[in-house]
Amino acid sequence: VLSGEQIFKYVPVEGGYAKSVDYLENKESFSDFSRLAIDGSVWVTEDDKVFKYTRGEKEDFVISGFSDNSYQFGEIFTDSDASGIYVIDRVNSALLVISKEGVYKKAYQSQEFSRASDLVVDEAQGKMYIAVASKILVANLSEDIQ
Repeated sequence: VLSGEQIFKYVPVEGGYAKSVDYLENKESFSDFSRLAIDGSVWVTEDDKVFKYTRGEKEDFVISGFSDNSYQFGEIFTDSDASGIYVIDRVNSALLVISKEGVYKKAYQSQEFSRASDLVVDEAQGKMYIAVASKILVANLSEDIQ
């Protein structure tokens, strides 16, 4: 669970979950607009950055290949089967595809993306699902996503 200064880890135990423990080695400063995704590492959006934490420690992660535009990252998706991370850019109404090594791959654009409240990407089926208000938008990923 993401909070203002920490990520809390809940471990499943018989009959529920153990008491939360601090995941991060050091406190951070996350905004109300920050979101997280987990694939073994924890990925967190904050303003125009994506942070990667593994075993509670912040890793160096820089996105390359961007222009000098303004960005405001929100919802994020990845999982252990995904080849990249998918991040909503609210300012530019885009869904950005970024490799897990930090290389910008492509962007999908729709005015609806600026209002997204969640997203899921199924690379195996070639589909993206974006929650916007009371709707779920479904679109095909292009063939060149790996």
